[in-house]
Amino acid sequence: MGDCLGGVGEAGVIGITARQREVLEFVMDFVRDHGNSPSIREVAEGAGLTSLRGGSVHLEALERKGYLRRHGVRGIQVLRGPDGVRVELEFLSASG
Repeated sequence: MGDCLGGVGEAGVIGITARQREVLEFVMDFVRDHGNSPSIREVAEGAGLTSLRGGSVHLEALERKGYLRRHGVRGIQVLRGPDGVRVELEFLSASG
């Protein structure tokens, strides 16, 4: 699925692919700009993916690797930035 950036980090954090980094950076930027989490559609479009499933797959991988936690449809808690450093930022939708 692409080159992994880093392997396992100092604290046991698994590295992410370049595309996963793009998705994570998009989520963080979206929250900064809008004050809430993006939908899967917004993630897919914002990261240049061709399908909604692609957005979902990358969010699932980031969650599995410990970079974020998902809450419902639009709630995303960012646990680590792209460099693997803990950030613990939580952004939930107005309805979440």
